[in-house]
Formats: sequence, C-alpha cells, structure tokens
Amino acid sequence: MSNNIIEYIGSKGVKTTPLHIRQFQGPKPGDPVLFPDNAGYPFISSLSSKNGPHYGRIASIEGDEISICCGGASVFLFDNGHVSISGGPFASVNRTKLDWNSRLKNVRFWNWGDNSAGADQGVDYFIVRPVWEFSTD
Repeated sequence: MSNNIIEYIGSKGVKTTPLHIRQFQGPKPGDPVLFPDNAGYPFISSLSSKNGPHYGRIASIEGDEISICCGGASVFLFDNGHVSISGGPFASVNRTKLDWNSRLKNVRFWNWGDNSAGADQGVDYFIVRPVWEFSTD
C-alpha cells in the first residue's frame, strides 16, 4: 500500500498527501467511487457489469454535494488538484453518503505535463487514489 496519495503531477512538480491524513480529509475530485449493484442511485443499475465492479469518478465537490461521473470518463488534472471530466452521465450525492473502503485503485488522469497544449501533447498518468463507496447507513 502506498504511504502517499498523489494529488497533482505535472509541469509544476508533484504534490502528495500522506495516506494517514488523506483518509480523513474525505473524497477529492478525481477519486474513484465504487457503485453498488442496485437501483438506489441514478444510472448505476444500467451501468453495472457482469465483468466486475463499476467505478465512477468524482467530478466536483460543492459544499456537501458531490458530482460523480458515472460512465466512462476522461479526467484532466489541473495543477490545483481540481479536475475536468468529459463523459457521463453524472449523478449528485451528499458527502455523507460516501465512505472510504480502505482500498486504493490505480486510475488514469491526463494533463499537458511539460508540453504546450495541443494535438498529441497530452501526458497520461496512472495514479493510486482512495476508493469511496456508498455507505450502507
């Protein structure tokens, strides 16, 4: 298990948070969310797969409301740790509905790295992030 969670990687360097601190900070943009196999949340039943669990990605957090990209997502990672997600559909849930399940998952992000913005200049990163799941409460 990793001792640090990468929050940003790119032309300005790498920013990390120790895992023992990050687990108490709560979900952050770009983190994966494990969906349950039920119809209790929008879109989830139709996207669940017999080939394994289905993960969404946290798109944004506004107060206690978390926007989750439920489908395939392209996740651009900004130097401030925020993300821009292309894909969908999206669902909104209250922060209290997500718990860290003590697992980490390697997920894909991209940004321009040291390159100028333009065709074929993007850089892909696979970064380990905490997995959040819907609480059973």
